[in-house]
Amino acid sequence: MKSTDSEIASASSRSSEEKDKKQGQEQSQEQEQSQEQEQQTEKSTHKNKLPPLSKRIFVLSNTIIGVGTISIAFTLKSCGLILGLIMLFVSAYLSYYSLSLLIRCKLMTGIGGYTELASHTLGKKFKWIVPFTLFIYTFGAIAGYFTFLGDSLPPLIHRWGDGSLSSHSVWFNREFLITLTVVLIISPLAFVRQITKLGFTSLISLCATIFVVVTVIIQSISKMTDKNVDLVAENGEVVYFQFSTEILLALPITTFAFVCQVNLFSVIQNIMGKGEDKSQDLVTKRDISDQYQKTKSRRMKIIAFGAIVTASFIYIGISIFGYLQFRGKTQGDLLKNYSSSNNIADIARIAMSLAIILCSPVYFFACRKAFRDTFFPKWEFVGKKFVFLTIVPLIISLGVCLLVKNIVVIFDLTSAIAGNVVVFILPGYFYLKIKNNPHLQLSTNITESSRDYEDISETDSKNDQKNDNLNSDSIKDLITTSEEDEQSLLIQKTKSQKKLKKNQGKWVYFKKNWNSILMITFGTISGITCTTKSILSIAGVDI
Repeated sequence: MKSTDSEIASASSRSSEEKDKKQGQEQSQEQEQSQEQEQQTEKSTHKNKLPPLSKRIFVLSNTIIGVGTISIAFTLKSCGLILGLIMLFVSAYLSYYSLSLLIRCKLMTGIGGYTELASHTLGKKFKWIVPFTLFIYTFGAIAGYFTFLGDSLPPLIHRWGDGSLSSHSVWFNREFLITLTVVLIISPLAFVRQITKLGFTSLISLCATIFVVVTVIIQSISKMTDKNVDLVAENGEVVYFQFSTEILLALPITTFAFVCQVNLFSVIQNIMGKGEDKSQDLVTKRDISDQYQKTKSRRMKIIAFGAIVTASFIYIGISIFGYLQFRGKTQGDLLKNYSSSNNIADIARIAMSLAIILCSPVYFFACRKAFRDTFFPKWEFVGKKFVFLTIVPLIISLGVCLLVKNIVVIFDLTSAIAGNVVVFILPGYFYLKIKNNPHLQLSTNITESSRDYEDISETDSKNDQKNDNLNSDSIKDLITTSEEDEQSLLIQKTKSQKKLKKNQGKWVYFKKNWNSILMITFGTISGITCTTKSILSIAGVDI
């Protein structure tokens, strides 16, 4: 019996040991699996890591900075040094405010696209107007960039060819150089599907533009400090304020110096986390924390503010020093003021051409999307359809720039027709309508808008009480008069009371929406001015 008991005890101990071993092995396997899963999640998060805010600022800044960089100094020549800088600062503020209105509309509606926001606000009947306007504007900008390359590349090759190339060489052909640049450089970059992937090329473009600015500053300082050079005798005095018809020439340049609204939504997309933007899920979930909204809004505004500030520093540097050197002889293309024998200026021209080449694909993103939304709204950017939607706008833009050689005509027409609508009028109208129509907002914003309407109703009720008191006092005074006089006076009082309510309602509405109303008004006045200027220039009238 003792042996059997010992055998049973040993067997039970062995079984318990085996169970412990199995449990240990299972735990070790589970730990290994959990470690592998953590490593995989780390790798996946590293792969799907969002681009930093600085990269997004570079891309949005590259959208702003373009051919207008070498034209800003001309505004100081047309308006004067101080007045031109004031116009530049006003344009920067209005552009940033326009971007902030679009960001607010995105947060209030959960919609992440310019054309989608337009269809949501304007309705299905007019949803095609905005994509068509965007297509005209972006298409004109790209065609203008191509035209600038066609005007700047042949002289550079001629000066750096050392006479080894004949005058009839294909390398001096404007059409050939534009086509070659588009096919070899711009087209491959245009086939990139995400605009944030162009962060590196945008950084190169920004550095090339900064090099141009530094070159202009160094050349200007060397001339101003040279005692043997009399800039007053060569180029005239520095003018600080100049009020003349030449302001019409400077207004389109300053108005559209900070345009980047067309690419804002694609740059700030997926700003909070991996995958789709969480604001797109709000339409179904209707639930989000205030902290999340504030963080998201702050990051978006940082990107917009950083892009505007970056462009402002570049514009201020090149405009002030360029104007102080050439003064009354400053041309629309500042680099044309330098002599052909200036090698440093030639390097700056090459850098500017490189910046324009790398800037064109960024603008092409908005052009391709507007082309799709205008003519093929049901298509998606997949497979052969993506190739078609990419190639056709490129071919159209290339064809237009080969036919139209005057870049001023292209910029004036696109700015007058579509620029003011896209940059100023529509953002103000979107925000005005969404703010005053709670059914266009998400549930989280309806309470805020209802509070606004409650405030308006409270002010109206207070005004009604005041008007009632006035009416009661007036009726007491009218007791002694005749009945006919009483009736006529009461009718006049009721009419004046209705007018007072209307005026008070309009004043309250203006106070709560003055920012959007002023934005729309400025865009309308600027559009009329730019259209008038372009018509006069096409007609050959000197301003």
